[in-house]
Amino acid sequence: MNYIKLCLMSLVLLGINQTVHAQMCDVDANGIVDRQDVSLIFQARGQSPTPSDPRDANADGVINLFDARQCVTQCDLPRCETPIAPPPTNQTHVFSGFSSSIEGWQPWVTDGTPEGTFKLKQINTNGSSVMPIGDYFDFNGAHYFFASTQSFRDAELWRSDGTSAGTTQVSNLGQSINLTIGSAGCFAGEKLLVNAFNTNTGFTQAFAFQANGTIEQLDESSVNCGNSTNIDDQSTYGTLYFANFSTDINENAIHISDGSSVELLGSQANPVTRPDRMISIGSNIFYFSRTGSSHTTLMVVKSDGSDATALKNFTGIDSTRVEARDSRLQQIVFNGKLYFNANDGISGFSLWESDGTPSGTKLVKDLDNSPDSTEIAYMRVLGNKFIFKAEGAASGIWISDGTEAGTQKVSNILPLELVENTFYPPIPVVMDGKYFFTAGPAGNHELWVSDGTTAGTQIVRDINIGGSSSPVSLVAQDRYILFAAMATEEQGFELWRSDGTNAGTFLLKDICPDPFCNGMIDFAF
Repeated sequence: MNYIKLCLMSLVLLGINQTVHAQMCDVDANGIVDRQDVSLIFQARGQSPTPSDPRDANADGVINLFDARQCVTQCDLPRCETPIAPPPTNQTHVFSGFSSSIEGWQPWVTDGTPEGTFKLKQINTNGSSVMPIGDYFDFNGAHYFFASTQSFRDAELWRSDGTSAGTTQVSNLGQSINLTIGSAGCFAGEKLLVNAFNTNTGFTQAFAFQANGTIEQLDESSVNCGNSTNIDDQSTYGTLYFANFSTDINENAIHISDGSSVELLGSQANPVTRPDRMISIGSNIFYFSRTGSSHTTLMVVKSDGSDATALKNFTGIDSTRVEARDSRLQQIVFNGKLYFNANDGISGFSLWESDGTPSGTKLVKDLDNSPDSTEIAYMRVLGNKFIFKAEGAASGIWISDGTEAGTQKVSNILPLELVENTFYPPIPVVMDGKYFFTAGPAGNHELWVSDGTTAGTQIVRDINIGGSSSPVSLVAQDRYILFAAMATEEQGFELWRSDGTNAGTFLLKDICPDPFCNGMIDFAF
């Protein structure tokens, strides 16, 4: 199988949620987005795009791996097949399911159909083998996860092709390296990086897995995958830039890895330190550098460590909301610029933009036109605009094209961060030009959808009549989303599916049929 096809299979299984214009991906201009278009983007990696180049899907000024990833989500047929290809196979997702107290939490798979939703394997015959909130990685054309045959520690790396027979253990770490099931990871080059406790050294250190289960120690310190970004380097996953945790002088400095080694970005005498919320645009790495409880600076540095530049000082109280994993989506790349939520001490929390220069780092719009704060979160690209939640003086759903005049409120409904019956955050997703989120008054938290207009922002279905179904763990898959919801307290949280319509929203599988039993809680891919 050639390199492009291998990379394409991997990209199809990544489950990227960003949405772009389909016409931006139709490289051969035949009216459809398919495998040929993605292949042409791969072949053009590193080239400079022409104006309105369909290969530069995210409009960041360079054709690279991330354009191919975004265009995979715009393919007209599942798995990005061409119209003359054999009938496509549906994309699958692996998650943690709970069918009974005897079986515990085990790896499950779904292809979006009831018959295609089943337990992959009873890995631990004495109870749970995976965590309720697990980390499942689509890696090298297959699903990977960490599971244990005996306890929450001493986990091994497992691989699945989406079938029970094809779910096998691939690593054999023994007693010297202790992984915890549910371990988080990130990618560099052709490898999966995870942190594990090394009993020989007594420290948690970074290890690199290859697809065949081969493992090697990568670094003496650990990798902070929650504060990292990748830049295309012609490998499958690109070079990883991350903030590492260590005890030496370069603690919490930016480090880089191609999956084979770890190096400090910059020099030993002048490292790039205190990075938060790293995100890359082309060869530029943006990050926030906190120097005190009420002082944060937006910085940009080249991927080779040169030209570190302070773009803007934010001096208000809690001048930026720094989240380790930025799980609240308070920054987004759009049309080659960074859009983010910050407080300059004058306008309160507002919408800002940066093109990587001090003069191009500026306020887009003070949403409430006052010193009061309107905090922004859950930012997603939606067609040729981006959509977000605002909370505070100008609460509601907003849509923006990146200009002050083009940033408008479309609804007073407020996407929720905490919902009844669960403490898991219902992070919004975009699917087929629609923004799915959980909202509603107390006692009626349900699934909502917005197409970026006032008329198109509405409840999808009242799943729990007279109560809250509390949809959480939303995941986009092809032309529908999957999520966990509770139709009744007796049924508990189970697996649901929705295409954004009332009729197309239904219970996909009652994984745990026992009363008051939660069959699944969290998708974590």
